[in-house]
Amino acid sequence: AVVCMRIVFRSVLLSLEKTRIIFESTIIGILADVVLSFILIPIAGIVGAALGRVAMNLLIFGYMGYRVNEICGLHIDREAAKNSLIGSLAMALVISILEYLWMSRFLLPLYVVAGGLTYLFMLRTLRAVNMEDIVLIKKILPKQLNGLVKILADFIYVSDKKNREFR
Repeated sequence: AVVCMRIVFRSVLLSLEKTRIIFESTIIGILADVVLSFILIPIAGIVGAALGRVAMNLLIFGYMGYRVNEICGLHIDREAAKNSLIGSLAMALVISILEYLWMSRFLLPLYVVAGGLTYLFMLRTLRAVNMEDIVLIKKILPKQLNGLVKILADFIYVSDKKNREFR
């Protein structure tokens, strides 16, 4: 979610010709990555490097979001952001458990499928998908994928029994 929103913020800033802000956020993020990696790699190895990268992404996201908010106001669908975060955390937990139990580079496809299914299950559990989302997905994807959209909709959409127009 953070990386995707960072791309949106970057696009907004580029369209407003605010490349200096992009430069500033990148410098701040890289400095944080270097400092944290320097501190954490001797202690935690590759995990320390990963944490430095996480800090970099969070700082770039936060700084760009702060500046976009200053320039043109920022309106975030908090419910969607919350659901995305919960789904992502559940997905990360499942993948971490699988990797802890059966670590193998040959199981990467299993991790991807398990993570994707967990995220979809969380969308359903949190009732994060509404009919408008499904209609939008159907409009965006080619008509050849309508069958896949229907299967996906049946899996993640919890009907309130008043809106089934896409069927």
